Amino acid sequence: MKVLFVQSKPALTAALQLTFLRQGYQLLFCNSAIEAIETLLKHDVALVVVDIMTPAIGLEFVSTIKKYELPVIVLSALGHEEQLQKAFEMGADDYVNLPYSFNELSLRVNLLTNKVKAMA
Repeated sequence: MKVLFVQSKPALTAALQLTFLRQGYQLLFCNSAIEAIETLLKHDVALVVVDIMTPAIGLEFVSTIKKYELPVIVLSALGHEEQLQKAFEMGADDYVNLPYSFNELSLRVNLLTNKVKAMA
């Protein structure tokens, strides 16, 4: 199962790969909205994890992803209640405040990908 991460922190890539490859996920990484859309068109992605602090990515990008009928987890360092509410209004399926533990993110990814499997 493929998970797309839209984030601009290369240092996290290795840690995310270690966390999720052990669980059988294939990870794809993008650092721009354009690259993310191109990846969605080329790959059968089950879930998108978006760090909205990535340059040129905002909560509006969540509604763009939802057009592909994919679950979306939003990562944000802002953690304001207004931001949380707006993320869910834009279609986010989950919201994780930064910094996060890889274990917590893994649990949330597993929950949403299991829902995808059950619906297939």
